[in-house]
Amino acid sequence: MVEWSELLSGLVGSLVGGGLAILGTVWGAHLQHEAQAKLVAEAATAEVAGYLGALHAELTVLSNSFRTRVQPALDAVPDGEVFRFKWPARYDYFTVYNANAQLLGRIPDPDLRTMIVTAYTAAKGILDSLGYNGEAVQALADLQGGAPFAAREAQIAASTADLVEYARGLRASAAELEGLIDAVLPQLQALSAAA
Repeated sequence: MVEWSELLSGLVGSLVGGGLAILGTVWGAHLQHEAQAKLVAEAATAEVAGYLGALHAELTVLSNSFRTRVQPALDAVPDGEVFRFKWPARYDYFTVYNANAQLLGRIPDPDLRTMIVTAYTAAKGILDSLGYNGEAVQALADLQGGAPFAAREAQIAASTADLVEYARGLRASAAELEGLIDAVLPQLQALSAAA
């Protein structure tokens, strides 16, 4: 017959062994969860860093294009003259920004998020303005091409005056955009390289 002490010893040993097994399983699951959470966090950080790098590339290309194609023409217009430039601003130039807008909220620096949105909004605004300017220049050319009469001359004078002011506004918007781009590009580059 088995003695109680042997039975109790076996039962205690089983309970201790089972408890240790449960603790080991829980601890192992905890460690696995922490490792998985770390991998997810690293992947999210890498995704945001990649997005910042892509934004940097996109803004650099767009800024260089603007500075070489539009800015010289805008700078060459004397004050008081019409900016007779036609820009085919009917395309989506902001592929990275638009296709990944959901990542903006994951950028850890709220000031940088604001700077990015401000720079892109200004860039979109100037492209829309260039498109409007081109349409207005064409409308003015159409007016000037018609037979002269008093009402048309008044329209031409009014359109010319509006376009002269519009050119001044474009110049101011271009300067603002240049400052925004120059401020945000170094930050994008630094953060995308740091991750």
